[in-house]
Amino acid sequence: MGSDQLVKNPHLRAHLAEALNHLLPLIKTPHAQQPNSSVSTDRRRILFETNQFAQRFLAQSLLHVFVEIEFTGSTEQFEQKFSYRYPMYNVLEHVVKISQYQASFRELADKAVAQHSSVSTTPIFLKFINMLLNDSIFLLDEALQCLVKVKDGEEAKRNGEWDSLPEDEKKEAEQSHSFNEQMARSHNFLGNETVRALHYITEFIKQP
Repeated sequence: MGSDQLVKNPHLRAHLAEALNHLLPLIKTPHAQQPNSSVSTDRRRILFETNQFAQRFLAQSLLHVFVEIEFTGSTEQFEQKFSYRYPMYNVLEHVVKISQYQASFRELADKAVAQHSSVSTTPIFLKFINMLLNDSIFLLDEALQCLVKVKDGEEAKRNGEWDSLPEDEKKEAEQSHSFNEQMARSHNFLGNETVRALHYITEFIKQP
């Protein structure tokens, strides 16, 4: 999953990361949406907590996929990258609670500090944190702009401004208002998930 040599297609690698979300222990929370399964929660928990290969490579692989999704070049890049990243937030939130994975993330952070001034390419951990910050700012800014449009639309409707519009323009105004409401909810939700990711990563990593 983390190697573009073994699996060159970034979309396929993102789907592999998404599959991990379906292997998480079945804990009902507002942030974990998992299907019914015959695989017990204990077996799922053991899979993450005892698999030495996962403990060694999963953290780095997740960060690589997370970062590389940014550069898929798709015409629907914005919506697509967040649809890929959302399941990764669930996986990240689960594994950072496990000490072995915390050690892996700390190792990546320590390497980033050591390499940052000595290598020409930005270390993967710094890229990851930078994208979380950029996405948080972008999503929350977009959400605020959409909320302003929603407020303007509600005021126009309440004041009767839409009543005087031709039928086609009124329909267009209603569709635009509905779209702005939908985007405000979406950007707020994704922005909140991104800020939460920053929170649980920086709870145990204070640098770089």
